[in-house]
Amino acid sequence: MKRWLWDKKSRIYRDVSGVRLPKRALAKDLDEYIESISDGMALQVAEYTAGRISTAALFNFLEREVRLLHAASGSIAYGGLEQMDATKWERIEQRVFQELSYLTQFRGDVAQAAALATPENPLSTEGIANRAGLYAEAAYSEYMVQTVEREADEGVTLGRRICESDGASCEECVAAATEEFIPLEDIEEIGTLQCMNNCRCEIEFSIEGQEFRTSDIFQGVIGGQDEFGGDVTIQ
Repeated sequence: MKRWLWDKKSRIYRDVSGVRLPKRALAKDLDEYIESISDGMALQVAEYTAGRISTAALFNFLEREVRLLHAASGSIAYGGLEQMDATKWERIEQRVFQELSYLTQFRGDVAQAAALATPENPLSTEGIANRAGLYAEAAYSEYMVQTVEREADEGVTLGRRICESDGASCEECVAAATEEFIPLEDIEEIGTLQCMNNCRCEIEFSIEGQEFRTSDIFQGVIGGQDEFGGDVTIQ
């Protein structure tokens, strides 16, 4: 497995020999990853509603997936596993903890629905799968949040939210986008507004008079075992 390193000066990913990665749209790659995780979650939900696995088995699976996707997308933001340290893992773990608290509520809702289900009014496979899929969508916001943290670590102080303001954009995201650069701490965090984890806004940074967006960053393939004991390879 190749290892990719984040080049702070050039603001690109390189392999260990210094070769620059081919340019690819990170958002597209993350969306493909999210889709694969969502598909896996939907399959497990179908197993559950068919009575082939228990509630505990379903939510143990979902918890593992939540941990893995946050570890993968968060570490990509920092430039791969080579760049990770205890502080960065702790930032990711704090967000994982929050997501798991939501997952606990989800489990309670599913258990309540299962208790009320009848042959005439069975559990909704689609409804449960759609809600489970929102946890997969959090991969993008995790990447964005940790990218902002990475830039702050490197001394960047100014940025702005970029919203395409199309039919997929929520009103709050449109309102949060700014023309001017503002302090990073004043930028609304990706994933916290009306569209939540469905958000695909970007952050543009101002660095020494130059500007770049998160979509200008090249994606690296990372692999190995994350701190949670899982494979974090994304291709």
